[in-house]
Amino acid sequence: MTNGAQPFSENNKTLSGRYYMMFWGMVFFFILLGGRLWHLQVIRGEELHGKAESNRTEMVELSPVRGLILDRDGAVLMANLPSFDLCVEKSKVSDPEALVAELAALTGRNLEELKKKYSELPRMRYVGLPLIYGLSREELVAVETRRFRLDGVSIRVSSARRAVHDVFASHALGYLGEISQKQLDSERARLEEKANSRTAPGGRRRGWAAGRYKK
Repeated sequence: MTNGAQPFSENNKTLSGRYYMMFWGMVFFFILLGGRLWHLQVIRGEELHGKAESNRTEMVELSPVRGLILDRDGAVLMANLPSFDLCVEKSKVSDPEALVAELAALTGRNLEELKKKYSELPRMRYVGLPLIYGLSREELVAVETRRFRLDGVSIRVSSARRAVHDVFASHALGYLGEISQKQLDSERARLEEKANSRTAPGGRRRGWAAGRYKK
C-alpha cells in the first residue's frame, strides 16, 4: 500500500510545482501589462492623445474670396494677389528649437526674431498660427520641398490687396493686411482703459451727485 501511494505523492508534488510556476508567471505577466498601461496612459498620455486626435480631426481654414474694387466705369482699382504665410501648430512640434533654426535657414529670417515670435504664439490644438507673413516664391519652394520633416508647419494662402494704378491715396482702398500685434495690443489697452473709466466704482454716482449739488 505504501509503495503504491508513492507515485501519487510524486505526481502531486509535480502538479503543485507547475501550479506555482503558472501562478507566478501570470502575476509577472499582469505586472508587466499594468506597467505598460501606466506608461502609455500617464507618461505618454498627452502625446498619444494628440496623435489620435490629429488622425481623425483636422481644422482647415478657408480664406474668403475677396472681390475687386472697381470705379464707376468698371475699371479695376484694387486687385488681389496671393499671399503665402507660414503657419505653425505648436501642439505637433516635438523639437521647437530645431524647427525654428531650420525655418530661419530656409527663409533667411533672423533666428532670434523667429524664436521670439514662436514663443509668443499660443499653444492651440488643431489650429496653425502664422509665424512668417508673405513668403516669396523662393522661400515657398524651399519650405515646401522640406515639408516632410517640418512637423506642425503648414502654408496658408490669403489675399493681399494690390493697387493697379499708382495714384494718390490708392492704399486707402480696401484692406491691405492683418493688424499687427503692436496695433492689436494698443487697441486692446485703449478699450480696456475706456471700459474702466466708465465702470469705475462710484464714478457715475459721484458725477450724478456733483451735478445735483451744483444745481
